[in-house]
Amino acid sequence: MQAQTRTVKTLKGDVEVPANPKRVASDQYMGHLLKLGIIPVGVRSYMLNEAWIDQSGYP
Repeated sequence: MQAQTRTVKTLKGDVEVPANPKRVASDQYMGHLLKLGIIPVGVRSYMLNEAWIDQSGYP
């Protein structure tokens, strides 16, 4: 049986997250997520106006 969650260690303490998330929201590093093939369902509005978005080929 596969684990339902995993623990991520951060500077502010451990965080339990789903092992296989179905949706991801981001307030930073949107480009990194896109590069990994993860399309976030929510981002900060200013991130959608960055110059590289038009050149990226993402909708």
